[in-house]
Amino acid sequence: GRGASNVLKKLEKSVEDGDFYSAQQMYKTLFHRNLSQKKYKEAKEILMSGIMNMLKHKQCSCGSELALLMINQLYPAAESPADDDVLGDLKQIDDAFGDDTSVGRVQFMKAALRWMAKQGTSSSGPAELHTRLAHLFWKQKDFASAQRHFVRSTDPQGFSKMIIEWQKGGYQSEQDLFIARAVLQYLALHNLRDANIVFDEVMKQPDSPNSPLINFIKFLLLTLERNALPLYNVLVEKYRPSIRRDPAFQQYLDHIAHLFYGVSPPANLSNFIGDLLNNFLGDSAEGRVSEDVSDQGGTVD
Repeated sequence: GRGASNVLKKLEKSVEDGDFYSAQQMYKTLFHRNLSQKKYKEAKEILMSGIMNMLKHKQCSCGSELALLMINQLYPAAESPADDDVLGDLKQIDDAFGDDTSVGRVQFMKAALRWMAKQGTSSSGPAELHTRLAHLFWKQKDFASAQRHFVRSTDPQGFSKMIIEWQKGGYQSEQDLFIARAVLQYLALHNLRDANIVFDEVMKQPDSPNSPLINFIKFLLLTLERNALPLYNVLVEKYRPSIRRDPAFQQYLDHIAHLFYGVSPPANLSNFIGDLLNNFLGDSAEGRVSEDVSDQGGTVD
């Protein structure tokens, strides 16, 4: 009612006056009061108002703290479904961070993704949140974490640009490993389309790497377009020395053979692939997450 909107106006004024800490405490108090009375709509209005005001004034740590309350307390209490409305709120908050790349924003986005993955239809969370996290990590120059999210994202073109930038910081003799890893991870998620896009984009560069491993990836992409298991086996055998350059490659390939040709995977593979598919939230600031996000294996939506 009017009382509530007057309080929010006063709080907005506190924030404008630079009294961030006490305004944040007040937002929290009001939020908890409404939450305990099961007034979820009002609780959300208070939080959204606080988050937007804090972020407008570049108070990213205060803003992200309030944003985490929304995911960790409001959504579970209100039993919010992981629907387009919730996704819209999450994207609105992320947009309000602007150019910020702080730990608070990363924690908020990872919590958002975890919530959507746990509650939603896709075991890995919405691809567009992965796209946002990938770009956030890329800005931080945390290329390895960015890659985990790019392979789940809707932006193979952005991923290609990042790989090209990442390669420049690597050894000349390992340039081909960057592109091979990206392609094999896409294929281990049964995503042949984006694997091809990224390979083509990176290989268009005038100084793109040329090696037996690159030839293997090129022939692999062509082979997987067809139902050609014997050819696949010949290819893997012929390029065995290149495949051995990264211990994970053979495990990706065992999983790819399973996905594309129905070949029974080796017994020890499921743990490795489970880790691959579940570790996309176990990166950067806060170490591994406690719960597995995906129990459906390599589904790509």
